[in-house]
Amino acid sequence: MPSITLQQGVDPWIISHHDVPLKVGELEFLRMKVDDPIWRYQGLRDFIDSFKFSKLTIQTPITLLQKIVEQCIMSRCCALISIQPIKDSDAVLLD
Repeated sequence: MPSITLQQGVDPWIISHHDVPLKVGELEFLRMKVDDPIWRYQGLRDFIDSFKFSKLTIQTPITLLQKIVEQCIMSRCCALISIQPIKDSDAVLLD
């Protein structure tokens, strides 16, 4: 594929060719698998499972916990799902 080069000593305006590996039935764009809802579901599940609430010295009110979940977890999940949707059955498992 024609591209530019970032190597030292080579003019960046000179077009060079790079190999682009292709896998049948799999497409990756910007380090994200395209059209693979299972991969997206696994990423969302790992994000939710690894989320840690910060420790406070006082008992945390439920309204504060709801705000944290809405702003930190749900907003990121919605953004990721808008890029690559997941299956309805997987969405139920995340809920």
